[in-house]
Amino acid sequence: MSLLNVFRPKWQNSDPQVRLKALQELGPENQDAFETVATSDSDPDVRIMAIRKLTNISTLRQVTKEDLDASVKRIAENKLYEEIAKELKDFREAATELELGYVDEIVNTKFAEDLLKTMLSSELRLALVKKCNKPGFLSAVALKDSKEEIALTAVNAIESESLLQDIGNNSRHNSVRQKAIEKLKTLKSDSDTGPSPTMLLFRKREALIQQAKRFIEEKSCLDFCKDFSALIEEANSLGMGPAQAEMDSLHKTFKAKCFEASTKKEAEIKLEKERETKAVELEKVIEEFECYLNENKAEENQKRINEIIDFWTANKKNATTPLLKKFSTVISRFDRMSLSRKAPEKQDNLNDEAVQSMRLEIVEQLNLLSEKEFSETVYSQVRSLTRNWDSLPEKANDDPTVEAYLAIKKTIDEAFEKTNALQEAFIQTNLAKLQELISRIKAIDETQNFRDIAKVLRETYQEWKNIVGDDKYRYQEIWKDYKEATSRFQEMQEWESWHNERDREGILEEMELLAKEEPSKDVLFKLRTLSNQWKGTGPVSPARMNDLRDQFRDLFEKIMENCSPLLEEQNAERQNNFERKEAICDRAEALLKDDGNEALSWKDKFKEFVALQNEWKAIGQVPKEKNQPLWDRFHAVTDAFYSEHKEKIKQEDRSRQSNYEKKILLCEEAESLQLSENWNETSNRLKRLQEEWKATGSVPKAVSDEIWARFRTACDKFFEQKRAHFEELDENKQENLKAKEALCERLETLELDFSKPETMTTLREIQTEWKTIGMVPKETIETIWERYSLTVNKILESYANTNEEIRARLDDIKVQKQAMIDRVSSLMENAGSNQSADATRELQQEWKKLGSCGVDDLELHKQFRAVCDDFFNRRRDQLDIQEQARTNNLQKKIMLCEQAEMLLENLNEETRGDAMNKVKHLRRLWKEVGAVPREHSDKVWKRFNKACDTVFGKTDA
Repeated sequence: MSLLNVFRPKWQNSDPQVRLKALQELGPENQDAFETVATSDSDPDVRIMAIRKLTNISTLRQVTKEDLDASVKRIAENKLYEEIAKELKDFREAATELELGYVDEIVNTKFAEDLLKTMLSSELRLALVKKCNKPGFLSAVALKDSKEEIALTAVNAIESESLLQDIGNNSRHNSVRQKAIEKLKTLKSDSDTGPSPTMLLFRKREALIQQAKRFIEEKSCLDFCKDFSALIEEANSLGMGPAQAEMDSLHKTFKAKCFEASTKKEAEIKLEKERETKAVELEKVIEEFECYLNENKAEENQKRINEIIDFWTANKKNATTPLLKKFSTVISRFDRMSLSRKAPEKQDNLNDEAVQSMRLEIVEQLNLLSEKEFSETVYSQVRSLTRNWDSLPEKANDDPTVEAYLAIKKTIDEAFEKTNALQEAFIQTNLAKLQELISRIKAIDETQNFRDIAKVLRETYQEWKNIVGDDKYRYQEIWKDYKEATSRFQEMQEWESWHNERDREGILEEMELLAKEEPSKDVLFKLRTLSNQWKGTGPVSPARMNDLRDQFRDLFEKIMENCSPLLEEQNAERQNNFERKEAICDRAEALLKDDGNEALSWKDKFKEFVALQNEWKAIGQVPKEKNQPLWDRFHAVTDAFYSEHKEKIKQEDRSRQSNYEKKILLCEEAESLQLSENWNETSNRLKRLQEEWKATGSVPKAVSDEIWARFRTACDKFFEQKRAHFEELDENKQENLKAKEALCERLETLELDFSKPETMTTLREIQTEWKTIGMVPKETIETIWERYSLTVNKILESYANTNEEIRARLDDIKVQKQAMIDRVSSLMENAGSNQSADATRELQQEWKKLGSCGVDDLELHKQFRAVCDDFFNRRRDQLDIQEQARTNNLQKKIMLCEQAEMLLENLNEETRGDAMNKVKHLRRLWKEVGAVPREHSDKVWKRFNKACDTVFGKTDA
């Protein structure tokens, strides 16, 4: 025992039994200790104990991959699945890649069935159903799962007619019952058709594929090398067609497995040879040790003997049981001889110097032994040295050598006592645990099912092994009690073995009948069911097991060969499903990248992606070896799409919040304008605010109605006030209309005597009053104005007849206005010109300044207004034509760009000369094409020029 054990935690003790006991006593909060032991302890039993208490999934997965001991890996794997099942069972949140990965790991384990029934997360149940291929599990889901989508997914994967019939009658969902009945009808219609020669060829190919897979699954693949070579020859003679790639892959896998097995076997042989060599060396050193003892030369060869003891301690793990016993005998003999050599009668002849030298040597050897781990050999050597010390002449206790001896002796004795006390306590604890196991066995009720009893017996025996370990001889007495407690089940075990044998024979009889049936999906399902029953049947006598197993294997292969055409059909269908799902992946990835979908809004893309998911779900199974990569691909694009979808939702939320803030500002501005009396300007401003409101976009739904009501209230308040104001104005306009009609009547009845000053004064008063009267109703503006103008022009014409100067001026105005009409008419052909438009607008301003020309003025004004309207209508038409022409020119120039770029596709030194000639021709055509819209001019020219320069070998510096 190393003295360092005193300072270490017990689970780090050098003794495996101490570590084992310490781990048993540690609580679940000590996960760090369990992780350390599980991944680094040298003793398999100690690692197993740590694994049984470990809950960290990543560490358990690491142990299953890295541990070299098969039993440790198996227990770690079972514990890994147990912890994953606990993690998934109560999981309630949205599933991540971690949880979906757990589903992939546990789908083919015994925990899957329980999870399908008890897992809280419907998302994870759906993922597990999609992965599961056990009809019995899926049938229970289709019958009882509360989620309709999960039950439908389960029924889609079931091919058994009996199970579909049960689901069609008893499922809790109408849609699931209907789906099961539809599948059942399809299966029955498919079973009425017989296999064609092509299908028979497919079946033979599938049979060869399946046989190759069985060879690969055999534990000892080296025994089947010749059989596999014969299978490959048969496949080559038959011709595997589309299945050749799979056969080649299986052949490669088989050769790799054989190489691995061969390498492993060679390593084991090499290791065994090394062990044998070490054992031979150990036997030689023991013989050398014995020789020294037989020839009474131990004392003079003490140094060599110490080397032999050290060599034995370092390599005793390679020793056989006889060698261990032989060495124990030799070392005991050596101790006795060492004691006899130090007999008192011989010591009398020793001088003080020799005695002191012997004392120092004993102290030195004790120091060396104190650093070694505790063992029977070390303890024996310590006793021998102590006897040698006692045989020497006594010396005073204050001597330094004596003090050193007493100190090291005390330390060793204390360490031995402590170790012995710990071992004794550990043994007593184990005895109590073993006694408790025996009590549990005695309490077993013999009337219950023996399988349950056998399970309890296996569990208790495993616990017994874990407690006892390799130190069996300490527990021999209580082992007799254990054997006595279990002896009463021996007869039941024999009966159970006989019963299991009958069950296996019954399974074989059903398989013989199944081998005679026509191939169908129901046959394959029954075969899988019988295989599962075979695996679940308990053990039988060794004498019968090999024979029954051979019969089972032969019948299984025969049925599989019969069903090979059906399997070929299934493979063809699954290959078609694979291609369809690949196409869905392509479309999903293109949708995610926006390839060809730039015009789609995100909402449309989301709907399309959901449709792709539904289409994926409606497609059946794909080839098993392609299922995981294909699912990983679709799952990856789905995760990426929904991640982007979540980001889009967040962006929309941020956008809605931003819109909300903008609309608050619009509300505040509208509220600041609601009391304004600047009717026209405010009306226009509020209309612009309304347009801004529409363009701003949606706001969070919770505040949408509230913010809209606030904005609408402010706008409505202003427009109600405006409407009230203009209703009041309408009343005034009627009064104004009456006033203007009264002025017209006054003018029309006025006696014109231009010789009287009063006449001119009256006319000026009427004109001034007309200007001071406000607006009239809109529909009467033109009529009342023409009436007033016509009357004023007649008066002006009458006045001109009495005044030659006025007549001359009116005639001159008339000539100018007629000239303006002609001038606008002459500009009509070039209405699209900006200069013509500017000239027409200047003429309109001059017309207003000229004034009336008399009785003809109203008619001339109508003509002038008509010709101006015609001019600007033509201008709009010509501008539209020009814009269309520029657009057409743009298309022509884009075509020239594309032609120039096509020359670059196969451009090399041989084709460059011809390409340069074509570019020259394209440039001539470019010059013939007119202008394009200004915003595209530079861009299209740079594109064309870049392609042309590339053909001529010009590159940017």
